[in-house]
Amino acid sequence: MALTATAVLGMGMVSMMAAPTAGAAEAGVTATCGYRVVWDSSAVKENPWPTAEILKWKHEGDLVTGPCKTVFNEVSGTTWTAVHCTCADDDEGWMREVSLRQTWRE
Repeated sequence: MALTATAVLGMGMVSMMAAPTAGAAEAGVTATCGYRVVWDSSAVKENPWPTAEILKWKHEGDLVTGPCKTVFNEVSGTTWTAVHCTCADDDEGWMREVSLRQTWRE
């Protein structure tokens, strides 16, 4: 079952989708996904908003991991993927979904 939530972020709204693995909710464990960057370069941002602060850049072929979570920003029409990033305030950065190709999930 997919979970959906809508939140106000800055001056816009975002809808979040997360699909936990079986038993994950009971155990308090979320899935981890691996992605390969498919764009020449793609920004890791502090939050899922086009004007958000750029924390770092990833380049074609780089591998990134994250909590298998995406957010659709209804104002910008952009889907963002959460990625692990120690450079973010909450250790979670955001990259444009179209710049990534999922390679694994555990």
